[in-house]
Amino acid sequence: MIIRWGLTPDNILDDLIHVYPNGVDLSSGLEFVLGNKDIDTVAKLFANLKSKFAS
Repeated sequence: MIIRWGLTPDNILDDLIHVYPNGVDLSSGLEFVLGNKDIDTVAKLFANLKSKFAS
């Protein structure tokens, strides 16, 4: 299963707690305009993931 619906730094941990996907699509939830990612939002998302899953 791949999670693909508007994941953002604010909701990704909530979604990953309830399901254990094989992958995630980090597309639209990280864009500031269509097709362009916001690097600060990407960094925040990965910081949130690291705080939860880093050993």
